[in-house]
Amino acid sequence: MFSLKIPIVYSLMSASFGFSMCQKKYPKLDRSESLSGTVTNLDGIRDDIYKIINDYPITKDQKRACIRFSKTNQLILTTDLNEDNAYELALDISRSVSCVFIQFPDEVERRKYRNTLHAITFNTESRVKKYLKFERLIGGRIFPQQECDINF
Repeated sequence: MFSLKIPIVYSLMSASFGFSMCQKKYPKLDRSESLSGTVTNLDGIRDDIYKIINDYPITKDQKRACIRFSKTNQLILTTDLNEDNAYELALDISRSVSCVFIQFPDEVERRKYRNTLHAITFNTESRVKKYLKFERLIGGRIFPQQECDINF
């Protein structure tokens, strides 16, 4: 039986993903049982994450790249995953990561924002489990590098 203690995972993710590096104070994160959380914005990402991105002291294009990346993370949570669509989703994630690379040329900055957004997206036991399922489905596959699909 798979058992996961969220405070430990949350703590480990915070430490490994630099959770506190991008923002001094976060709004209350959605920790509901819902995989998708509350989504009322048109970008298709959780409202709490959307607010965090919009509060970041970064350029408009950098925010667009962060929203694009967060949207692909959100799709992991809302897609009924199988091997075929997990592969397509992994290609979409590759496109979104390319956008982050373009907008954050400094590796430290890029990693800071990308890892923080990843950590706050997968912040409950059910969300971590869904992400791990995605990882298992794509494990061992080769993914060609994808180009960013946003015109900056």
